[in-house]
This record gives sequence, structure tokens and C-alpha cells, in this order.
Amino acid sequence: MSYDHSVYLNSIFINRCFFRSRIKIFSEIAIIFKKNNNFAKIELLYQMTANNQIIRIEPSILIWARESLGLTLAEVALKLDKDRNTIQQWEYGNAFPTLAQLEKLAYNIYKRPLAVFFLPKPPKETTPKQDFRTLPENEITNLSPDLRLFIRKAKYNQLVLKQINDDKNPIAKPIHKEFVFEIKNITDNTPNLLRDYFGLTKRLQESFPNSTEAFKYYRDLIEHNGIFVFQYPIKDVRGFSLMDTEFPVIVLNSGDSPNGKIFSLFHELCHIFFNIGGVFKGYFIEELKKHPNKIEVFCNQFASDILLPDNDLLNENLVLENLNNIEWTEETLKEISNIYKVSKEVVLRKLLVLGKTDIDFYLQKRKTWNEKYKNDSEKKKKTQNGGPSYHTTNLSHLGKNFVIQVLNNFHEGKLTTSQVADFLNIKINRIKDYEKKVF
Repeated sequence: MSYDHSVYLNSIFINRCFFRSRIKIFSEIAIIFKKNNNFAKIELLYQMTANNQIIRIEPSILIWARESLGLTLAEVALKLDKDRNTIQQWEYGNAFPTLAQLEKLAYNIYKRPLAVFFLPKPPKETTPKQDFRTLPENEITNLSPDLRLFIRKAKYNQLVLKQINDDKNPIAKPIHKEFVFEIKNITDNTPNLLRDYFGLTKRLQESFPNSTEAFKYYRDLIEHNGIFVFQYPIKDVRGFSLMDTEFPVIVLNSGDSPNGKIFSLFHELCHIFFNIGGVFKGYFIEELKKHPNKIEVFCNQFASDILLPDNDLLNENLVLENLNNIEWTEETLKEISNIYKVSKEVVLRKLLVLGKTDIDFYLQKRKTWNEKYKNDSEKKKKTQNGGPSYHTTNLSHLGKNFVIQVLNNFHEGKLTTSQVADFLNIKINRIKDYEKKVF
């Protein structure tokens, strides 16, 4: 009976980069060949461990692996310390890499399991163009390899959630099925409906001791409504979201400020309500373009209205006291931002929309803040020493609720210790430490 590799190729395995011994890897490859009744290849497979020779691999898989990371032939050649023509000949099928070269391609460059390169054809995966349908073609092309890897990590987490929950969201009616947006059906009251649904009030926002605690609350609130939130050190964007009928996910930049994360969280939540994955680059960038993306503009406005309702801001004493002055001091903007746990730019942008300042003052302040942010980031890089442990950071990246989901399945006997370790990206002997942290 022939092996239905489509089931295997779309599994968690493809999105996971295993760092295992060569013997373990070859046993996994052998399983693939056995499923295809290809015993001749199994014999060759074990022979090549001794003489560093390689069996003929499907060239289209090399092309797929490179293009899925957005790398050029020249970039791969540089990373592998080979000339461009060598890489091209491998992709044409006129020559083949040695086992050592293939391992370096798999683990160091393409970040894929070695076994993937012995499959009969490239796996079926959604492309960035499918994941982010409203993103212009030039922006999709320019997605960095690092960002593409984080997108793959997010997809991996989605697959884990689907597996451990039998492809059914554990929340009876997740929020993305309660709120379904279309541009033509949006009203000014839409953000208020979500505030009411979540129970968000000015009193609640004022009660948070700081923005870090506010972010933790919002993240937990959204996850308990069926949408999981992850954070990773993404360099070039503030966040992104990936759609799925049962398990849409939001990914935030772990290096962003708490206020930045909060805004990005609600911006990407808006994308999920539109049933369209998004990539969020920064506050109000789209509005400054000649032909802005309507959904991006709306999601910025949506996040702003959720976190800083017009009436609440207009009735602030600090705003009432400013009368008709279009200029605002740093102290005033900071004080308002501290009340609502949003950035000063979000406050000033809302004041601009409400006619309480002008575009020149806004753009001047925006430029000043952006320059300060860049300078502070550079200083932080130079002075940064140590930091949280790997496991503290890993738990923060995955989120307590995701870890609990995995561990609950483990306690119910549905997962092995090896699966738990793979899903949480830890060693088996660390499972008990994670149990202590979340239970």
C-alpha cells in the first residue's frame, strides 16, 4: 500500500527544526522510505553515513527550502562558502551536495529537518502571499528570512494546538466567531461593542499599576477567548497574525515596549476579525502613504478606539485645561498615556483626529520620538548584559496558557515526554520545572 505523504508533510514535523543525532535522523528518513516500500534507498541511506556520499535528492525540494526563506542563490552560496553556480547546479539536479553539505543547508541555513530533503516532492505549505492577502507584492517579497522563520514558528504552534485539541478550539465560542468584520458593516460603535464584551472601562485601565501588568491582563483575556498570543524577538515588525478557522494566532515583538505590545495586540486582533492575517510595522505608518491600505488604517483606528475612547479623552481634565492650544507638552502626553497604558504617539494621534492639534506638530513629535527610540535601542544593545534565563524567556514567548494546554494533554496521557519537550522546545528533564511555573 502506498504511503499518503500529504498527511505527513502537513504535520508538525515539517515546521520543526530537529537537532538530533545522525542515527536518529536516519531512522526518521528510513521510516519515510519504508512507507513508500523503497528498501533500496534505505540501504543507500546507511551506506552514506560512512563515506559521506549522498543519494540523489529531489532538486525541487532545495528550491522550495530556499525560496520559503526568501533567500537568493547568492545569499545561500555565501552562507555555505560556495560559489553561486554550485548551488544552482544542485537546484537544477546536475549535481548533488554531500551529506555534510546537506546537513549544513538543512540545519544552519534553511532550518529544516534533514529528513525533509529525502521526500519525493516539496511539502504543501501556505505562502506569505496566502497568509497575508492584503500585503502588497513588494512587501511580501521583502519579508526578511528572520521574519519568515518566526512565521514558521507560529505555524508550528498552530499545528501543536490543532493536534492536542483534536482540531477544535477549547473555547465553546471563540471571539473570532463572535466578531466578524467587513469594511462595509463597520460603524463608529464597533470598538465600544468589544469594550463592553471584554468589560474594559477607564477605571480598569487606571487600576493597572503599570503597562506590563496591563499587557499581561490583555494577553490573558484574549487567550481565554480562544486566540493564542506568542511573542518572539522580531526585528523588523511589531507583530503579525495568522488565520485559521479554529486557531488563529497573534505574534508580537518581545523586544517592544509594553505599550507597543498592547497596541499591536489589538491591531492584530482586528485583522483576525477581518479573517485576514496581517503584518504590523508600526503606528500610523499606513496613514502617511498616498494610497493607504483600508484595513490597516481601520485596524489602527480600531486599536486606538478600544484603548482610548474619544469621549474619555475629551473629558480628561488635562485635555479640557489645554483649551485651544495645538501644542502639547511631553509631561501632559505622558500623564494621559499612563492613565490608558498607551504610547504618547497614540494619544497625540487621537488628539489630531479630534482636531486638538495639527499635522505639523504631530509629525514633528513623531520624528523626535522615532529618533529617540532608535538611539535608546542602540544604547540598550551596547550596554545589555545577561538578562533572563532561557526558560524564563521561553515561557514568556510561548505564554502560560499554551504551556498549560500542552501539559494538561501530557497529564491525560495523550502526549509523551518527548512530544512535550518538542512542543515546548525544552529538554525532558525540564518538564517538572515548567509544571511548577504554571500550575
